[in-house]
Amino acid sequence: MKMEMMVPSTVTYRYNFQKSFVDSKGKKHSIREELIDGQKGLYFKFVHLKGDKFSKVMVKEEGKDKFLVMTKEGDKEDKKTIDSKKLKAMVKDHKDLKFVAEYMKSKDKGEYKAVGGGSCNTKHTSTKRKSRKTKKSTKRKTRKSRKSKSGAARKARKSRKSTKRKSRKSRKSTKRKSRKSKSGAARKARKSRKSTKRKSRKSTKRKSRKS
Repeated sequence: MKMEMMVPSTVTYRYNFQKSFVDSKGKKHSIREELIDGQKGLYFKFVHLKGDKFSKVMVKEEGKDKFLVMTKEGDKEDKKTIDSKKLKAMVKDHKDLKFVAEYMKSKDKGEYKAVGGGSCNTKHTSTKRKSRKTKKSTKRKTRKSRKSKSGAARKARKSRKSTKRKSRKSRKSTKRKSRKSKSGAARKARKSRKSTKRKSRKSTKRKSRKS
């Protein structure tokens, strides 16, 4: 079996961003940003679709200090070749190419280096990884919120049960008290009746003896 040799990556920086939304006027927007840099040179692209309006800027490094710029605005297309100085000025003046300006600034500071012998200093994390991280964090937050909600619901149930038990106990105690008070009153009434009967009997006996 032949062993396949691993070819080192020639890309030192890769950036991808994509967004689509509908504005307040009902127009659909689709924005795409892409930037690749490495041994083959710099390449970046910006695409914006706003309703029926379409605009695109694409730049490709073709040689030393030589960049091919292709722009499209609606049906109008334009191609030109410029040097790095003019490219920096163009990127600086174009508000939608902020992601390219930030990369060029960091590259001038020495944060990113060209590939040499298949190794590179730094690689930019893609937006896909960021979106995965954000999705994971949102899932964790939703799980925590669900747990907190379930815990609050359990506490509410326990409090309801305890209040019900207390109300039942209070009802039972009031019933017992009312029963005791009623039985006590009945006993007193019986005693008073018996005493009145005895008194009446004694008085009648005395009267009969005198007569």
